Amino acid sequence: MTIVSPVDPAKLELLTQLLFQIQNPDIENNTLVPFCKIKTVHFARFVIIQTDDTYPAQLAFSSDFDGDEELHFGELIKEANEGLCQIYSCCTGFNGDLRRYWARHKVPTKAFYNGHLKMPQQQIKRDNVLRETIAGFLDYNYKEGTIKGLSAIEIKKMIAESIRKDNKFEWLDTKGAKSGNYFSKNKTLITALAMLLVALIVVIFLVVKISHLIAISTFVGFLILLACFVILFFLLKKKLNNLETADATGIDRTSSKHAKELMNAENFQVQNQLTHLVEIKAGSFRLRLLNLVLGAINFLAKTVYNKGKLGGIPSIHFARWLMIDNNKRLLFFSNFDGSWESYLGDFVDKAAVGLTGVWSNTKYFPRTHNLVQKGATDEQQFKEWARYFQISTQVWYSAYKTLSVENINNNALIRAGLFQEMNEHDAQLWLDQIFYYNG
Repeated sequence: MTIVSPVDPAKLELLTQLLFQIQNPDIENNTLVPFCKIKTVHFARFVIIQTDDTYPAQLAFSSDFDGDEELHFGELIKEANEGLCQIYSCCTGFNGDLRRYWARHKVPTKAFYNGHLKMPQQQIKRDNVLRETIAGFLDYNYKEGTIKGLSAIEIKKMIAESIRKDNKFEWLDTKGAKSGNYFSKNKTLITALAMLLVALIVVIFLVVKISHLIAISTFVGFLILLACFVILFFLLKKKLNNLETADATGIDRTSSKHAKELMNAENFQVQNQLTHLVEIKAGSFRLRLLNLVLGAINFLAKTVYNKGKLGGIPSIHFARWLMIDNNKRLLFFSNFDGSWESYLGDFVDKAAVGLTGVWSNTKYFPRTHNLVQKGATDEQQFKEWARYFQISTQVWYSAYKTLSVENINNNALIRAGLFQEMNEHDAQLWLDQIFYYNG
């Protein structure tokens, strides 16, 4: 969910002060918007979008949450109505009704990625408590010598019995299940490709059989249609290449003051955040192309990149692209693990094609070719461009700031395997997961 609303210029300073009160000195204990009481939220941010006189100042509020949007609205209003009303009283057109105001200013997401699908915020926290409890159990019993010489299966059974007796884990399903392939690689994509291949063979077979009955005129018509598609493709490619040649690229180096302000707000915990805003290149061709690329990314994020990695990048919790200001600017929010440098480096090394496909349609991006070539592969220019259009985030909240994406998904594996029957090999692998912590 993202809300973007215009700020009353006369109240911009007051809004800035209110947001400062939320973030400082401790967002966990702020009373204006007590995010800790909101059990559906994973990440949230408030950002004042203020660049130049071309666009009026705006307030963006973004939330990554569980379940139904209306229920999330209700929880926010229940726990933070007074504080939120103070904030939105600094925005034009606000009459005290948060639901209606948010509905009017909600911005649709063009592409959305979640690094830990079907993992509610409360489940993530519970899973981490479970892992810590099991690790403590193993540490204690190792020092006492009670597990020395036992097999992995025997140790795992001791852990399971201990957890069954612990009242704080009543939420766990303790029935158990047969496993066999608990640690085997996910074969969903391979299966899908195999089915696609079989379907293709069947289609070819049918076409070959039916083609004997097709009239020559129909076949000629098919060739003409195919030729039209080929010609259209090359015309569009030529148009794109002409635009790419004429595009203005490169930016003035990021001022040391701007870069320092951004860096001063980074690397305080395992996770970091990025808010990025850039103008979309002029013309309907670029806008349609950008919509097409974002649509493809949104589809892939739900169907292919739904196992904790986006294009091979394992550090992104949530990411989203939106268009604001009548589709003139592209807004990007990301919550990720590690440093800004390593995050951008991962983008360049593992997802440069998709990255270039999106931002090649925005201004001053490093020169590209054929939409997805070059561009982000020029790492130095790309990082300078990314910093230049990055904007400060006044408020940023994480419900589990000490956990990486890998930690969260690893903890889920521990929970899933706790009461499953395993052979000695799998039981040992399961035990190894308990002390794997990427933090």
